[in-house]
Parts: sequence; C-alpha cells; structure tokens
Amino acid sequence: MALPLVLPIIAAVTGIIKEFVTDKDEQDKLTSAITTQLYDLEKTELQGQIDIIVAEAQSKGVASSWRPHLMYFLMFLIGFNIVVVPLTEVFFGVTIPVLSAWSAITEPAWNLLTIGMGGYIVGRSGEKMMKTWKEGKN
Repeated sequence: MALPLVLPIIAAVTGIIKEFVTDKDEQDKLTSAITTQLYDLEKTELQGQIDIIVAEAQSKGVASSWRPHLMYFLMFLIGFNIVVVPLTEVFFGVTIPVLSAWSAITEPAWNLLTIGMGGYIVGRSGEKMMKTWKEGKN
C-alpha cells in the first residue's frame, strides 16, 4: 500500500464513521484507531522494502549488484537515444536505427530508473542512519 492510497481510504472511512456514529468522541476514537492501523501497515511495508534492499546490498555477487547495473544500463539507453542519436543525425547526417518501440519504453524506463534510484538512496540513507545511531549508543 502506498501513502497516496492510504489517504483516500482514511477519508472514506472517516465519512462512514461520521455517518453511522453520532457521538463525536467515539467518532474521533474510531478514526484515530483506523488511521493508526493504516499508517502502521504502511510503515511495515516500507520497512520490509528497506530490509530487502539492505539485504541485497550486503550480499555478495549478482544479488548485490543487479540494481546498480540495471540503473547504469537504463541511463545508457536513455542517454543514447536522447543525446547520441539526435546528435549523429544533426552533425553527421547518419540515422542510427533505434528501438522501434522506444517511445513506448521511455516512460517505463524513466519510472524504473526513478524507483531504482529512490530505493538506492533510501537504502544508503538507512545504512548511514543506522551507523550513526549505533555509534551514538556506544
């Protein structure tokens, strides 16, 4: 569940509670309890994602390096098709055949690159925070 999905659920549940529960204090208690549960679920899911990324980063071999290699490959593809192909056509009059479906791939490639970089940044930030926290406890 993503946070943008949680907020409409909270709004819908709050509306239902207000419709069926007349006591204002009881409405607030129910809304608070449900909101807390939804945010706890969101937190658990995010922690699971962080744990997976950290475990992959700490492992040896392909498991620790596939994300960075995929990101490099996507950056190369995007850069090649956005920079190299147009420049060779402009300066040398040479048309380089590119993926015929590149326009269909561009948006998913950007999304994957964005998510991958975000996951890497979150993982590295988590590592640094944990290191700082452990050093502070000693």
